[in-house]
Amino acid sequence: FSRLRAGLPGASKRILTRQHRMVDPVGSLISDCFYNGQIENAGISPDEWVGTSGLFQEHAVCWYSTELLVDKKEKLFKKDMSYRNNCEVQQVRTLLQRLDMVLAGQGYEDEVSVLVLAPYSAQVYALDRSLSSVSFDSPGLRLEVNTVDAAQGREADVIIFSTTRSNQDHQIGFLKDLARANVALSRGKFFLAIVGDASFFDRVESPFKRVLSFIRSNPDISAVEIIQS
Repeated sequence: FSRLRAGLPGASKRILTRQHRMVDPVGSLISDCFYNGQIENAGISPDEWVGTSGLFQEHAVCWYSTELLVDKKEKLFKKDMSYRNNCEVQQVRTLLQRLDMVLAGQGYEDEVSVLVLAPYSAQVYALDRSLSSVSFDSPGLRLEVNTVDAAQGREADVIIFSTTRSNQDHQIGFLKDLARANVALSRGKFFLAIVGDASFFDRVESPFKRVLSFIRSNPDISAVEIIQS
């Protein structure tokens, strides 16, 4: 589409400016951070389970920061030159267990789809291996773990994105890629959770620095929660 658009005259190009997938808080973040505020929200109503989930402390968008945790750093697997972050694997697992507990406690039986994404194959493998051993009590909870690239064109009720990167050298790799960041954060219909070292992304120029700025500037719809232990 990008190559096609580049060769077309102005009269043949138009931006679709109204999104019908995401609830307003998620849609507003995507519009502000990736489309210069050009995208309007269609006013999607949350499903009935959303109000009782308790997953995001009453916010549809939440960054769960690992910045205070001693094991927050990434690890490089030189065999395939891919990164893994075991700390984030554990925090994603905890988030899913919390969601499952609330849904099961409410007796909610309809399907709730959760897509867990990571930018590196080693992290996807670690997440998939850890989460495959979790037994969920909520009968409708449907979980998938995949790479960002594989999520293009997909959607789910809940997106949990593991940023993976955290290092002293301020190296961020292809997380600088605007299109990949857009795909990663725009797949969710009702909830978006980002798990990662917010203090690291505050110091590195990338789309995620802007995402953090949006979250902090809009406390009525989003939040940064610093994980204590």
